[in-house]
Amino acid sequence: MITASDLCPGDCLTPALLTAMDPVSLRDAFQAALPLKHVEAAVIERAKYKPGAKALLSARVRVAGETIEKLYALRVLPPGKGRARYERALGETGGAGVLLLEGIDAVAWAFPADLRIGGLAYLADPKLFEQATLPELARALAPGGSIEAWSSEVVHYAAEQSCTMRVRLSGQLASGEAFGRTIYGKCHADGESGRAVQALDNIEAALANERERAFGIARVILEQPQLGIQWQEAAPGVQLEMAGFFDSALGQAERVGAAVAGLHGLPVKLDAPPVAPDLDRLKRRL
Repeated sequence: MITASDLCPGDCLTPALLTAMDPVSLRDAFQAALPLKHVEAAVIERAKYKPGAKALLSARVRVAGETIEKLYALRVLPPGKGRARYERALGETGGAGVLLLEGIDAVAWAFPADLRIGGLAYLADPKLFEQATLPELARALAPGGSIEAWSSEVVHYAAEQSCTMRVRLSGQLASGEAFGRTIYGKCHADGESGRAVQALDNIEAALANERERAFGIARVILEQPQLGIQWQEAAPGVQLEMAGFFDSALGQAERVGAAVAGLHGLPVKLDAPPVAPDLDRLKRRL
C-alpha cells in the first residue's frame, strides 16, 4: 500500500491520491456516486502507482443493508480526464457497475468487472463458476464421484493484476466415501497465467534437488488457460518469511531463490550479499 511519502512531489495525481487514501474522503466520493445507498465505509487495500499517468487502486466498500462488502477497481487519472474515461467505460460495459468518483478524478469498476483480468467473472461469479468450472473440478478431484456443496470467498484482489478465491468443496468419491477439500483459484491479467504456472513448475523442479525441503508449494490441480485461471490445492504450513528465505536461498539453494523471484517477475542477483530490505516499507506497499 502506498503512503503520502511514496508520492512524487508536484505529480498531478498527488491531490487525488491523498484524497483516496483518506477513508472519510473516499467514503464521501462513493456516497456521491451512489446517492440511493448509504455508504458506511470505504478503504483502499492495494495500490499501483505510475507518477503522472495513472494509479490503480483496489477498494473495499461497505453499504448499509448489504451483508457483503463490495470490491472496486479504481483508475485514478490526471485532472480533467476522469469523465471522458467514465463515458467510454459506459459504452464498454453497458453501464453496469461503473461509477465516476468526481472528487478524485477516478473511474470505479465493481468486482468482478476488471479491464485486464478477462476471466475474472468465471472465477468470481457463482453462476459462471458452476457452469464452466465446477464440472472440471469434479473430474480432477473426484473422478466418477460428485461435488454436492461448495462455497467461495475472495482472498486477494489486486485491480488489473490478479485475484485469488478460496473455494471449499464437499461431495462423494466414486467409492461412495465422503470428501471435503479446500482449493484456491488464481486468475491473472490476460496473458500472465501461463507465465505464473511455468514459474511454479520451475520452483518445484528446483526443490526436487533439495535433500531437506525448507518449504513447499501448492500443487496445481487444474489449469484453464482459455480463462487465465489455475487451481491449486491448499498447502499445509505457514506463510513463507521472504527475507529469511532469501538469506537461506543465498547459501543453500540459489536456483530456488531465482525461481521464486521469477514467479513474482523480480530481477534477482544472488552472487553478492543482499542489502537488508526495509520490511516496513514493503508491508506498506503490499
